[in-house]
Amino acid sequence: MKKTLYIAAFLLTACLTGCSGSKPADTAVTPEPTTQPTDTPAATPEPTAPPTQTPTATPEPTAQPTQAPTATPEPTGTPDADQPEEDGAMFEDEIDYMALLKRTDHLGTIEHISYPTKDYYGDGAEITKHAYVYLPDGYDPTKQYDVLYLMHGIGGSEREWGMTGDSSKVKKIMDNLIFNEQAKPFIIVTPNGRSSADFANTNADYNSFYCFGQELRNDLIPYIDTHYATYADCERVNSTDGTEANGSDSSNDAPADPSDNGETGQETAASYDLAASRSHRAMAGLSMGGMQTINIGMCECLDLFSWFGAFSSAPTSYPASEIAMKLTAFPDENINYFYAICGTEDGVAYSSARGAVRGLTDICDKLDDSNFYWQELRGAHDFDIWYLGFYNFAKIVFQQ
Repeated sequence: MKKTLYIAAFLLTACLTGCSGSKPADTAVTPEPTTQPTDTPAATPEPTAPPTQTPTATPEPTAQPTQAPTATPEPTGTPDADQPEEDGAMFEDEIDYMALLKRTDHLGTIEHISYPTKDYYGDGAEITKHAYVYLPDGYDPTKQYDVLYLMHGIGGSEREWGMTGDSSKVKKIMDNLIFNEQAKPFIIVTPNGRSSADFANTNADYNSFYCFGQELRNDLIPYIDTHYATYADCERVNSTDGTEANGSDSSNDAPADPSDNGETGQETAASYDLAASRSHRAMAGLSMGGMQTINIGMCECLDLFSWFGAFSSAPTSYPASEIAMKLTAFPDENINYFYAICGTEDGVAYSSARGAVRGLTDICDKLDDSNFYWQELRGAHDFDIWYLGFYNFAKIVFQQ
């Protein structure tokens, strides 16, 4: 019986071993699962398709950066909206070289005149003085023109600005500015600022400069108004040959004839209302002429002028406090514009020029940022600053 059980166990083991041996035969069919890997590689191209889509999407992000730069100009526009910066932009730190070129067409002319006046610093005796007059291109006696009275310094004369002929830098600047429509066509007068019989002596007593307001009001302005096409409402001298109307030979550098005093047709200050055309008159000057512009033109004759340019105004210029006080004497007169300039290395006038304007807009109700500008830049007491001052002033005067 026991032997029979052993035989049965042996047979069962053999049977089981045979069954387990059939498994390798089944594994021989494992190539069937290999068909699944072939499915997997076949599917791999499908995943590769999405990557091709991602590159096509990349241009969309790149379009956004291009929009960002277009937005950046918006912040830069805010400084331009600041009014003081716009005012400052009107005034250059150097003259455009094109404005200094001598034109061959569209030229203004320069005349040398003589006019009757008095020795206001002396005994009041009648004398004859001289000046130069710039007339813009196309000057027409039937029209009306603004007038700038341009003053010299303490050691100069009516010739100091060099406005005596075609080579004049003032003339070149004006001819170019007018041609390029950067300035209005206006008349310029360069007189001698000494109101004395000794006016021709550049070493004469400088106190005669302070009497020039009387000469302006009583003699020079009436002469210009009656002999040139200004805005003044007065009778004018009519002449076909031009000598009487101009007061002298109109050739560029001809010497003035002292006997030609222009008395014919001359009106005095009382003959017509000079103040009625004050908005069409300006006064400007260098050094001592800058002082005259401030002390006389603005503080004494505000009823005659409304535009002012002071270039390195001399040490005897009124300080801001006195200017403000003296302007109270003209409650009804406005100031169209006051422009002042000086070089920071100017050992003669920087302190006085700055003192005349420092804080002026805070204590004077006639001036603010809209009609006043102070310009200081590297420079000395010389024509580099003064011609720049004239150039900048010529572009803004009479523009309102």
